[in-house]
Amino acid sequence: MFIEENLQYNIRTDKIEGYEDFGFHGRTHKTANHTLVFMVQGVEEELKFPVGYYPVNATCPSDMLAILIPDVVRDLQRIGFEVLSTISDQGSTNVGAVNILRSMCPQGAADPVYCIDGKIMTHLWDTPHVLKNIRNNLLTSNLYFGPGQLAQWKHIIEYFKLDESICKTSSLSYAHLCPTGKNKMRVKLATQVLSQKVASAMVTFSHLKGEQLGHWQPTAQFVGEIDVLLDSLNGPGRKDKPKEFRCQVTEHSCHHNHWREARKKVKEWVYIRKEGGQRHVPPCLEALQSNLIGYERVRQTCRSNSDPTVSQFVAGIKTAIDQNVTTAADQGNCQDDGATFMATFADLLEAEVDDRPEQANPTLRRGLDKLDSPLPTPPGMVARQGVSLTCMTICSKLIAATERCTECLQNLTTQEITPDIALALAREEMVGLDKPSPALVHLFTTSETEINKLWKEIAWKKKVAVHCDGRNKKTR
Repeated sequence: MFIEENLQYNIRTDKIEGYEDFGFHGRTHKTANHTLVFMVQGVEEELKFPVGYYPVNATCPSDMLAILIPDVVRDLQRIGFEVLSTISDQGSTNVGAVNILRSMCPQGAADPVYCIDGKIMTHLWDTPHVLKNIRNNLLTSNLYFGPGQLAQWKHIIEYFKLDESICKTSSLSYAHLCPTGKNKMRVKLATQVLSQKVASAMVTFSHLKGEQLGHWQPTAQFVGEIDVLLDSLNGPGRKDKPKEFRCQVTEHSCHHNHWREARKKVKEWVYIRKEGGQRHVPPCLEALQSNLIGYERVRQTCRSNSDPTVSQFVAGIKTAIDQNVTTAADQGNCQDDGATFMATFADLLEAEVDDRPEQANPTLRRGLDKLDSPLPTPPGMVARQGVSLTCMTICSKLIAATERCTECLQNLTTQEITPDIALALAREEMVGLDKPSPALVHLFTTSETEINKLWKEIAWKKKVAVHCDGRNKKTR
């Protein structure tokens, strides 16, 4: 999720919060603007809560993610959970991490699985996002899904226009048919188009109009098949209307035969670009095939402050965990044998781990060129104009505070018109302000350079005050 880039010093932990932080694997010098969150969802129990978070810059690198996933799985297994599968969207770093894990497992070459401490794990791609990507590809390409069967997006647009001109039974809008920007990322808009309601309406219109709309039939059939696939892979929600495949998956339910048949069909699907006619199989179709294999391995029953800073996100996730662990038990009021009682949340809210490494493994860090690059050269004449304007304000306030002390005037100001204040003179911003001496401007720029250097070197590390104090002693 997106968070606001913000650096905030935590005096209790002596650490500046807001940098990339991979927990026991260290921190980096990059500021965090997203948060990677690991969540748990129950298969047989109605359970859903966050178990880990990592502030990252844009996204977590694949090689680091391939380390974090086993870490989280091991921690969950250590406290008694049985982890059956992992689920993510098809972000490039997610795909890269899963491929790394699969490459270390002999079975990973053929099946969407990987191994953690000898236990085979199945990885599934988030079905609603797969559906959204199928829709996005359909915007620019036609989909061949069987002999003589070609699904085309223009047929859905024709249906929408006809419905609008007659009875307006559809809830579709132009945002559904021509998604751009954020609308192209909204899963809801994709599911509302590729739904049984749209498929049934298209079939009805084609029957009423006869041969005029007979060419809609393949597209209507494809939309109906996608809706059934989504139902079988996504599971039922509390408020969902009963449907044949939108029900709990059991060992003997109808899902398994349907998935086996669907795998054979999806394997033949191919997109044909509207411009050029090139055939291609995008990652979303590969993910759909992978899920149809994965769901046969895991019989899953699903029950199903914007832009915070890192500090706000940490506070919010602790509250979420707090609320979940304090929820009243569903059955009885006695503890299980061997259970421990949590009398206080002090450890959860205040405890900090001190044995984390100072920085992430260098092979997992990004942007080394920026961190290790030489310091910028001193500002040129043009750049010094802005610095001089700032120094004018500082100088005038210092002189006023010392009641225009003669010694201060001699050291901080000058009567000469130096090139550094050319812009201020041209803009007539010298009115009421003292001219800063070249020595003051030089002190300001030198201090700025040293602070920037110090900031890049230690601001992202633990125990910032200790590092600063040590640096000051060396300087002395």
